Amino acid sequence: MRSNSLNSNIEINGKPGLIWGSIIVPAAGRSKIRIKIVGDLLQSNIDSGYGLEKKEIHVRIQDVKSIEISSGPLTWLLGIGISTLFFYGLGIIFIILYFFIKQKWMIIYTSTLNIIVFYKKPEDVEQFRSAVLTLARQINSPTVPRAQTPPPPPRMTAKTAIQ
Repeated sequence: MRSNSLNSNIEINGKPGLIWGSIIVPAAGRSKIRIKIVGDLLQSNIDSGYGLEKKEIHVRIQDVKSIEISSGPLTWLLGIGISTLFFYGLGIIFIILYFFIKQKWMIIYTSTLNIIVFYKKPEDVEQFRSAVLTLARQINSPTVPRAQTPPPPPRMTAKTAIQ
């Protein structure tokens, strides 16, 4: 990840993810995703496996609702483990690997879409998340009025008599 200042290009690379049923899985093939901050936009470039499909998505940073960083086991290992359990106990190896091998992903929730990135380096993701949320806070914060209004004049009570 590169970051010189808040307005410079800050980016993170990884593998795109898909929601398959209720499970988040990495996209198949040699697909890549690159998300970078360009001004007040979040620019996502997705290259699918073998360069057959390319996607470019621009999202305003002020539309970012939240960013989730998660990790979990590889669910396909459990599936292979259960299905091969009856072949000389071969499935036990896959079931044990299911509990020890973890994958890490980040989900950027916006008002219109969710961007899922599977990553390797957690330090880069933490810096990217804090940069996006800081920039979103700056953009979404209310502006301070430039001219201050004078205080209201003091009230006259009903007991005061004009002479």
